[in-house]
Amino acid sequence: MSRVRPDDFFSAHPPSRIIGVECEYNVQGTDVSMGDLLAEETLNEFSTSGDESEFAWLWTDDKLQLPNGGNLHADVGHLEYNTPESRGPREAATADLAGTLIVAELAEICDHTHRGVYRRTGTDLNARVSYGGDHEEEDETVPAHGSATSGYHENYLIPACIAESLLDSPLLPSYLATRWWSFAGIVGRGGYELSQKAQGIGLSALDSDRNGRRTDESAKPMALVMGGHEDLDVNATREWSRVEVRYADAGQSRWSRLVSLAMTSAVLRLHEYRDILSIDDKYLLEQPVQAAHQISQDLPFKRVYETIGGSASAANIAEELAQNILALGKEIDLPKDELWAAREVIRATESLKRTHPQKADYGDLIDRVDFAAKHHVMRNIKNIRPAGNSKQALAFDLQWDRIYPKGVAQVWWQRQAYQQQVISDEAIYRSVAKPPRYTRAAIRGRAVADGVAQDADWTYVHFGEGKGILLNNPYDSRLPADYPEVTRA
Repeated sequence: MSRVRPDDFFSAHPPSRIIGVECEYNVQGTDVSMGDLLAEETLNEFSTSGDESEFAWLWTDDKLQLPNGGNLHADVGHLEYNTPESRGPREAATADLAGTLIVAELAEICDHTHRGVYRRTGTDLNARVSYGGDHEEEDETVPAHGSATSGYHENYLIPACIAESLLDSPLLPSYLATRWWSFAGIVGRGGYELSQKAQGIGLSALDSDRNGRRTDESAKPMALVMGGHEDLDVNATREWSRVEVRYADAGQSRWSRLVSLAMTSAVLRLHEYRDILSIDDKYLLEQPVQAAHQISQDLPFKRVYETIGGSASAANIAEELAQNILALGKEIDLPKDELWAAREVIRATESLKRTHPQKADYGDLIDRVDFAAKHHVMRNIKNIRPAGNSKQALAFDLQWDRIYPKGVAQVWWQRQAYQQQVISDEAIYRSVAKPPRYTRAAIRGRAVADGVAQDADWTYVHFGEGKGILLNNPYDSRLPADYPEVTRA
């Protein structure tokens, strides 16, 4: 593959964007006081019993490096899976979903007792719910989480030259606040809410400083725009920057994962090509953080929000941005998944306008959108009212998001034929052990699979005996000339 340069992102044929996802999984303890602080125990046990695993891995000081080029580590009590650097939204969504299989296998191999593993980004701190599901005969209760939110962060590579202007633009936060199709749904104190992560976002829309973000809840922004010395552990050059979207839910719908990643990449292109096409101020929010909280609680989707140039609903803003992406696609050669996602958002938004969310009546959105399917099954199939004071509702809410043992959402999405058309099972299984071909993850993943890596991280692989390779170029997948010889049995 030819070298990709930042200037290519302003050409008539922009390259696929490198995208990566961080997803924290909650391993529930058997004691209420333990919360989900079993991540380190799970990893440490796996490092000694992992011979039972079907895939190769490399245990470093604090991370489990995987053959797909990603890794697992313990982060503030959560078990975090990081996808490999993926070229385009389809590779990234597939690698993210593969993480669910990897974490489930890890949990199965480890022998210590736990109450399930959950893919979930928010909770009510005061919730005490029955585990339910496969263990309904047990009356013990556990907290839904050990912390107010857990992380699901999307990372997008951008040219460093646009980082400062992106921070000053209302475009990205306006989009993130209205990205309704990405919401995973949660039973909150006031009833059913659309986004699991809204309660974890503070007063800031965009920020460039990640200091203190873990300790000061009110300082958590919707997204970070990282670069320079603050990001050297991931991005070793100054020609690239990284957008880390923190206002994001970890749903399990394949359609939603792909559409969310593709649309966000395309919205970043609206900024990169702002000299070609400008966005009407009527569709840029005046106060995006405040709007994000209100949108999450606006189940009828009827509310209108103040914008820089007037007012608009969340659905209308989402639809307008999708239309702008299609318009940009007539000027430049946008990647096909980004154009597909824009068309899907327009179609889904039109469907949304015909639904009755307060009655959990979502039409065909229940085979695509996480919060719609969850609400529909809870109320119309299980006959559970999603009230924050209902132990039954809170228990179902948690069971939906469980990935090991298999939870309700996994069963639901496996039954939806359209999900297979978006991303197949075969593609997800392949991504468990195979890295993307055209990013630096290909080198890291192969070195782990071949057993020649003695240490590895985002920007390097050490082979031992003074040999190794720096992975400074995220698009470079070429093996070094002195790659160690592999002897196979």
